[in-house]
Amino acid sequence: MWRRMRAAVGSLVALTLLLGMILVLSAIFRPMSTTLAPGEEGAPPGAVLEMSGVLPSSAGLFGPRSVTFTVRAALPTVPESVPLYRMEPVLREITPDVLRLWAGRLGMGPVQIYRGDLPMAGPNSLTGFDERWRSLTLGAEGTLVFQRRGFRSSEMTGLATPPQEGVEESEARRVATAFITPLIPYLVTVEGTDSPPSVGFSLTPREDLSPADTGVWAYQVEITLDGVPFASEAPGNIVLVGADGEVITAFLTPVRLTPAGKQVALRPIEETLQAFLQGDASLLDGSSWREKLPSDAMPRFFQRPLSFQEGERVAVSGWVQRLSGVEGAPDLVLLHTVTNGGTFVLEGGDPALSSESGPVRVEGTVSRTDVPDVWRLRVERVMPMAPEEKGSWDGVVEQREDGLWLKTLEGQQFRLPDPPEGLPDGARVSVMGMPALDDPQRLEWSLIVLLPEAELPPRRAVQVEAPPPPPPPSLPTPAPLPTAMATETLEGPVVSAPVSPTAPLAPSPVVVQSSEVVVAPVVPLAPGAPSPEPPSWWEHQPGDVVTVVGLLSVNGFREPDGTIQAWANLTIEGPTEDVPNFFLPLAGEDLEALAPWDGLHVRVQGQILTEEEATEKLGEPIPGSAGQVLWIEEAEPAWPEETKDVYTGPLRIEEVEGREVALLEDTLTGQTFALASGEGDLDLYRRYAGLEEPIAIIGIRVPQEQVGGYPVLRMARLGTGERAVEDLRRQLTDPFGPPIPAPSGPTEVVIEEVKLAYIVQGFHPDPSKEGEPVALLTEPFYLLIGRSPDGRYRVTVRLRATEEAIPSETPSVFFLTPTTVPGP
Repeated sequence: MWRRMRAAVGSLVALTLLLGMILVLSAIFRPMSTTLAPGEEGAPPGAVLEMSGVLPSSAGLFGPRSVTFTVRAALPTVPESVPLYRMEPVLREITPDVLRLWAGRLGMGPVQIYRGDLPMAGPNSLTGFDERWRSLTLGAEGTLVFQRRGFRSSEMTGLATPPQEGVEESEARRVATAFITPLIPYLVTVEGTDSPPSVGFSLTPREDLSPADTGVWAYQVEITLDGVPFASEAPGNIVLVGADGEVITAFLTPVRLTPAGKQVALRPIEETLQAFLQGDASLLDGSSWREKLPSDAMPRFFQRPLSFQEGERVAVSGWVQRLSGVEGAPDLVLLHTVTNGGTFVLEGGDPALSSESGPVRVEGTVSRTDVPDVWRLRVERVMPMAPEEKGSWDGVVEQREDGLWLKTLEGQQFRLPDPPEGLPDGARVSVMGMPALDDPQRLEWSLIVLLPEAELPPRRAVQVEAPPPPPPPSLPTPAPLPTAMATETLEGPVVSAPVSPTAPLAPSPVVVQSSEVVVAPVVPLAPGAPSPEPPSWWEHQPGDVVTVVGLLSVNGFREPDGTIQAWANLTIEGPTEDVPNFFLPLAGEDLEALAPWDGLHVRVQGQILTEEEATEKLGEPIPGSAGQVLWIEEAEPAWPEETKDVYTGPLRIEEVEGREVALLEDTLTGQTFALASGEGDLDLYRRYAGLEEPIAIIGIRVPQEQVGGYPVLRMARLGTGERAVEDLRRQLTDPFGPPIPAPSGPTEVVIEEVKLAYIVQGFHPDPSKEGEPVALLTEPFYLLIGRSPDGRYRVTVRLRATEEAIPSETPSVFFLTPTTVPGP
C-alpha cells in the first residue's frame, strides 16, 4: 500500500509542479461553462425549458449505459444562421522587437532578452526579464507566457500561500478583468469583412486548480463574437490570480479571424434538444464528464517559503536552464528547484551545465535579490543527484519534545523545522526537501503532502469525441498498426492507453516510481509500414480460403464479470522490403485462445470475409477492420525455433558494428542480448537505460538472429518495478490483465445551462499556402452543461447545431477536449 501511495503522491506532485506546462499545452483543449465578465453580454436568454428523456446505451454517451437527462435551463435566443471563421496565429515571427512590444502592453519594464532551452515554448523561443524578474516568453506556436516571478513553480501552482490568505472570487475576477480588457484588441483581430462582429470576452473559472486548496483563481478567457463564445479554449488565453490578488501567470495566444465562406443555418435549438432527448444520437458530437472527489479523499499541501540568510552555505537541487543573451544581454544559468520551490541564478558554475545535465545538487553561498524567491548562488560544487537524493521521502510524522520529526519508510529520521499547523501527530506524509549541510538530520523541507486516511481513488475524466459504433460502444479499437500499449499502475485498477511506438516520452522533472510500465509489440517486420488497406501485392479476395503467416498481436481486457473481450490481427510481411506490410484483422469464436502466441509468427488457416460478413457472423463489429477480415479455422506457431520468455537486468546503449544498439544484461540467464529496434525505438530504450534500475521484458528470440555476436531479442512488453518480472510472466500467456472496474460516470444528469458556442475543430491546411501556418476552422455547436443530481459529476455534451454538414477539407489533426488535468 505504501509503495502505491508513494507512486500516487509522486505522480500528483509531478503533475502539480508541471501544471503551468499542462495549462499552456492544453490551451487548445476542453469546453467549459461560461460566466460573463462584468460589462459583457452573451446571447439573450429565451424561454425556460424543462423536459426530460433517456438516451439509450447504444449512443455511447458515457460508456455502455443509458443516461436519463432532465433539462432545466433558460434557452438562449439564437440567430437563424452564423458565420464561420478561420483562425490563425498572429505572432508568426519570434523577434526581440515583437517581445518588447508585448512586454510594454503587459506593463513590464525594459527587458533583457534571452534565447535557450526554454520550457513550454520550443527551441526558437525568446524570453525577456525586466528588473523585477517578471518574464515574458514568446513561443514558436504564436503563444505568450507571462510570469510574475520568472519561472517560480510554486506560484504557478498556487502552493506558495496558505489558502486562507487568498482573495475572494469577486476580487480575483476584477483583477483578471482589469488585466485582460486592454489586451483584447491585440488578442483578437477580425479581417476580411465589411461588417466585423463585436469582440468581447467572458471569464470562466477553471477547475484544474481549486482555490480552496491552492489560493489561486484560474480563469479561462473565452473570446466572444457577437456574444457567441469560443468554448474550445482555442485561442488559449488563461489568467491566474494569486492569493495576494495579483496576476501571477497568463497564457496568451493572439489570433486573426477571417470569414470562411457563407453563413451556415442553425437547427432550432428547442427542436434539437427534443430530438436528442428522444434518443437521436446522430446529433451527438462529443461528451465528457469529470468526477469530483470528496475533500477527505484528497491530500493536503503545506508549503514552506524559501528562507536563507545572506551569505549562508546551502545545498539545493533541481534542473538547470541555460539562457543565451540576445543583443548584449549577459548569459544566464538558472536552477529551477523542486525541493525549494524557487529559482537560483547560478554564478561561477561549470560552463557545460545545461538542461541536458539532468537533476543536480548544487552547493554554494546564497545572496538575496530584490525579488522574493529569486536568489543568487555562488557555486562551489555541482554533483549529479543520486537516486536516493531525489528530494522526496515518505513516512509518518512524530511530535517529540524537540519538535516534529519525520520517520521514513526506509527507517531514516529527520527533524522538520518550522512545522506547519494542522499536521496531526502520526500522520502519513510525503515530504520534499534536502538535508541541511550543517546538520544532516535537519530536513530543510519545502513541501509536505498530508495523505488522506483512505487510499486515493483513481481520478476519472472521460472524453468521448464521437459516438463509437454499437455494440458495445465502449469497446476499445486498436490502431491499424502494431501499437505500443503503456500501462502505469499508480493507484487502483490498471488502465491502458495506446501510445506511439516511436514517439519520445515527455520528460518529467520529478522521478515518479511506477509499479508497472508495459509496452506492447513495437518492432516492425520489415522497413515497410503496415498498410491500413489491402496493398497491391495482396491477391486474395473475400471468399478465398487461405493459409497465411504473420506476426500475431492479441489485445483485449476482462469485463467486471471476468468475461474476456479479445481482438487480434496479423501483420503480414510484404514480398520485398520496399512495399508495405499488410495489417489483417482476425475474427473467430475463441480469439483469447491465441493469447499464448501473442508476439510470435503464427500460421493461420481460414476464409477471407468482408467486414460486413464478419460482423454478421460474429454478431458484433470487428475493431480496426480494413475491409477484409480473416475468419480463423486453424492456427499454429509458424517458427518452432521462435521462443518467448521474460528477461530482466540493466539496459545500456552501446555502439555495435557502427550503430547504436540497446543491450540488456539478463540476470536470469547470464547472457547479454541486443534488442531489435525500428526507427525511433532507440529513444524509448534510451529513456529506460537512464532510469538506473533494472528493467524486465517479454522478449521474442530467434536463435539465428545476432548483432555483433549478441543474440537478438524482439521486445514485446517492457516493465519496471518490483512486480515487473512476476507480472510479465503472467502476461506470457494472459495479456488481458485483471477485470476492469465497472463503468463509472453518471446515469442521471440535470442540464443547467444551454448555449450556442464556437468550437475549433481542427487544422485545415491551405494547399496554396505551403510553408505558412495552418488555419483553424470554427464550427457552431450547442453545449449542454450540467451535473449529476448529487453533484458528484460535472457533464458537458456537445450537439451538432447546423442543419447540414459544414463542407471543409478533412482535418489533418483534431483537437480532443479532455475535461481535466489527469490526476493520480
